[in-house]
Amino acid sequence: MPDVPAADLLAAEDASLIPWLPLTRFDGEPKRLLRQCRERIVQQADLKERANLLAVTQVFSRLRFPSPRLLEILGGKNIMAESRLCNAFAKRPLNALQLYQIRCARTKGRMAGAS
Repeated sequence: MPDVPAADLLAAEDASLIPWLPLTRFDGEPKRLLRQCRERIVQQADLKERANLLAVTQVFSRLRFPSPRLLEILGGKNIMAESRLCNAFAKRPLNALQLYQIRCARTKGRMAGAS
């Protein structure tokens, strides 16, 4: 994703792409980009998807920007608590073996489709 310009994802006008923005190439301050992410999600996403999109954006942001203060722009800890997606993971966390099995199954499926 670091080779993809943030402007390309923004131009798509698709709220489901917004969580990827923190991992893209952009000019300027992370604060500005994260504010754009929040604004786009609030403007474009269905009400029931907003918390999930903000939470995923937080996760991806944390991969690139270690400052916890930046996450406040995206709703802070409250958003994680509101996200149905995060709550589902918290109720049934996957162990390393399950994650490995899922990844192998997906890879096998892609390879079968390619042949």
